[in-house]
Amino acid sequence: MLKNAVEDRDNSDRPTSQKLVPAATRTIAILRLLGKTHQAMSLRDIASELDLVPSTCLNILRVLVDESLVLFDPNTKRYRLGMGVLSLARSILSRDVLLDFFRQEMGVISARFHTTAVATRLEHRRAITLAATMPAAGFSINIEVGSRYPSYMGTSGRCLAAHSNNADAIYEQLTRGRWHKMPDKETWLEEVEMCRTLGYTVDQGNLNAGVTVVATPVMSPEGLVTHTLGVLGTTPYIETLGIATLGEALLNVASRSKSD
Repeated sequence: MLKNAVEDRDNSDRPTSQKLVPAATRTIAILRLLGKTHQAMSLRDIASELDLVPSTCLNILRVLVDESLVLFDPNTKRYRLGMGVLSLARSILSRDVLLDFFRQEMGVISARFHTTAVATRLEHRRAITLAATMPAAGFSINIEVGSRYPSYMGTSGRCLAAHSNNADAIYEQLTRGRWHKMPDKETWLEEVEMCRTLGYTVDQGNLNAGVTVVATPVMSPEGLVTHTLGVLGTTPYIETLGIATLGEALLNVASRSKSD
């Protein structure tokens, strides 16, 4: 199993200057840091990582602990995310009427093709993984639900470019991300046109070495890209399955999602 094939690939979430960051952004930065860290952290570690004044960091942590968003262990003097975060996430996900549909359909695709399938939501220049399913047996690529990355990266950027007049501007943003091999503009534009004409597109080892992603956008009634649906696996295996076969399967789900 290949872990964490999709990850946050730029540093736009991190505070650039403590003096310019409002309290709300500091709070969000602390929650995101604790969410990314598998081990509990001390006040000193949190403040140092985010370049916060320790006293300011402590005051924010106390509020978060009171709200059960962060847990504090008095024995180790360390902090970690609390169960209150799950309650917030649950309330958000429960309002996404497409989520259950995507979970079920991505599970069907994953079982059918014996590979990883994902549903991603695009909002505020970010792509957020809503659902990720893996086959019961065989090689799979692990994608964590809730993982985030800039929307211009990978197949998401191609899908956005295909349904906007800003393809050149989107491509210029690619240099901000971390690629295994950044796609050249000519090839990237061909893949954008592929999405525009066929309804699906592909990233062949650009974002992650040896990994190919086939994806299709899900459109709102206003013609905006709100989600992407994707299948990913090792490049030889995806080529064996057939990009067109996978693309058509994803298109079928995207089409039915508009009426469900």
